[in-house]
Amino acid sequence: MQDKIELILQKPKGCVYACQAMVTGKSYDEIEAEYKKYNDIPDIRGEVRQWVRMGYLPRLIHDVFFEGFLYLATVPSLNHAGVLHRIVVDTRKDETVIYDPQKGNEGMKYYDTLEDLKGWTEVTFVENCFQKPSSIH
Repeated sequence: MQDKIELILQKPKGCVYACQAMVTGKSYDEIEAEYKKYNDIPDIRGEVRQWVRMGYLPRLIHDVFFEGFLYLATVPSLNHAGVLHRIVVDTRKDETVIYDPQKGNEGMKYYDTLEDLKGWTEVTFVENCFQKPSSIH
């Protein structure tokens, strides 16, 4: 898991690939190629399988961001009606940072702060299985 997250821009409909790349330090193209290698698509089942293949344990939690952790949040798309979008929420430092893979894509709206998040459908805590487990309630 990356200590410092670097924003990776998504290609069309590629927010899951971009978020996994940001968290793991792999490139967008590497993540996308792994999905294709296993004939997976970036839906919830494919995403969980990909996390596990990379040695991570995704755990679904709801309604709260605890300080000191890295999360993936599924949020309403700001660019497409009726579509969901993935972002990274980093609460490991003094200030919570939102990494939206749409930020920097010309003409696209994006989430920038916690105040922008009016709601989400799920929050996933991602833990690297090769590191000492974290305590989260």
